[in-house]
Amino acid sequence: MTSNLECSDAPRPVKDGVFSYSRDDLTVHGIRRAPPHVLAGVFDKDAPRAARRKATRPWVIAQLRLYGIEFPASGSAVELKGLLEAAYREGKV
Repeated sequence: MTSNLECSDAPRPVKDGVFSYSRDDLTVHGIRRAPPHVLAGVFDKDAPRAARRKATRPWVIAQLRLYGIEFPASGSAVELKGLLEAAYREGKV
């Protein structure tokens, strides 16, 4: 017979403030880091509306934190999205 510890093959997520890390992902408030191709869709003016709508203020803040980009906490959604887009266009993400 094996103990419960031996049966569990998935480690518990590690949390530190707003960050959470599991075997598969690093998240901020449960939001995963978007890969560059997803960011491209968010910033493409010709992309489907659903892709652009993904960029809510909490989503953008999570991306800024996950990519280590400094931002003003009081920044508007438009300002913060602009910071993320600039970092994307400059190859920082």
